[in-house]
Amino acid sequence: MVTATVRVKRWRLKIKMMTHKELIAKIWSQPKYKEKYDEAAPEFELLRKMLEARKRADAEGR
Repeated sequence: MVTATVRVKRWRLKIKMMTHKELIAKIWSQPKYKEKYDEAAPEFELLRKMLEARKRADAEGR
């Protein structure tokens, strides 16, 4: 964890911030998140294919 000092009006607050790696590890350790991600996987795959097709079409000059 990283500690940061933040000023809010007249107060100085020391807060603990997670690094990106720590945040990702925390999220992936939650079974509910994994379940929801797996549910959405087909949509992600469809989107990925659509973007690839669009990229190919742009490269071919439509």
